[in-house]
Amino acid sequence: MPTLTNPEVRLPPHNVEAEESVLGSVPIDHEVLDRLLPFLHADDSLSSKMGWIWDAFLKLHERREPIDFGRCATRWKRAAS
Repeated sequence: MPTLTNPEVRLPPHNVEAEESVLGSVPIDHEVLDRLLPFLHADDSLSSKMGWIWDAFLKLHERREPIDFGRCATRWKRAAS
């Protein structure tokens, strides 16, 4: 049976700006992450970049490090080397 997580049946987001806004809100208000954790996953986004950002947020959260885009960029640079 098809599901929303099945890549073969996923639809593009109706509003990419909304997805960006959700991710952009995490560094501003860290409580947002706790509210999104139960149902938002890195592979939920059709954009791999958005997935990378969410994954970096999760890794920083697990390590109890502050979540900001500078730290995410550092994680991406380390992963690319």
